[in-house]
Amino acid sequence: PDHVHADHPLQSFPANSGQRKDADTSRQRGRFWTRKTPLRGSLLRANLQLGAAYGKDIMNSVPPSDSIDIKRLAEDYVLFGQLALLGCCANVHHPLIKYRRHATSVGITSPIDQISLSLKISRFLAKSFCYAKGLEAFDPAPFCNHADYVFDCHSEDYSHQFIRMARVLRTGFGASPEIERELAFRWVLATRKPLEMIRRYLGFEFKYSAMANERRTVRNWLLRNCRKGKYVYRDDDAMSSDMEVNRSMSSMN
Repeated sequence: PDHVHADHPLQSFPANSGQRKDADTSRQRGRFWTRKTPLRGSLLRANLQLGAAYGKDIMNSVPPSDSIDIKRLAEDYVLFGQLALLGCCANVHHPLIKYRRHATSVGITSPIDQISLSLKISRFLAKSFCYAKGLEAFDPAPFCNHADYVFDCHSEDYSHQFIRMARVLRTGFGASPEIERELAFRWVLATRKPLEMIRRYLGFEFKYSAMANERRTVRNWLLRNCRKGKYVYRDDDAMSSDMEVNRSMSSMN
């Protein structure tokens, strides 16, 4: 169910309302204001009523000590990750905006900090989901591929962690082709042994046809030694996270 719009039904929004632009922007774009469609305006109002904001914990399902408040680097991931847990989302298969990459972007100047923070957010989202659904906790770290890189979580086999994660996600989201495809790729990442990862990846490619970022993720791990470990991100909190997952499971049961 779409909890966002169930609690905050769409409201009418004047189609001729617009947001005034400054003079320079107006001349460059050949117009003085941008029309806001009723749908866009209603979505904005629903988000505002929900208290949705960049970097904030809007679900409030975890204990206060586990909540987060992200100020920079990945605050958009916090927002849209929670919205995806609260309502229905879809990937638009057409480019709508041009994304500019430049030498001063955070992905270039602070890649390690951004990826490490993204992992922290992934753990927060997983914990929020489990608390909200009353499910056993799991650690998503071994299966994350932020910026097309997996973390070295100090093991070669994450089969047991994968089984727990798959059980939780199937229970929480329900059966669907999308969930099964996602889990099939995470099963590829559940091993760090090169030959086994290649074997699983080829099976995944044959059945689902891998996307570009999935191919890059597998490639980056397999070629890590050729690059002298330059792009290997290690999860120094892996052991403490496993202990935290066990504690969370005990407290939720």
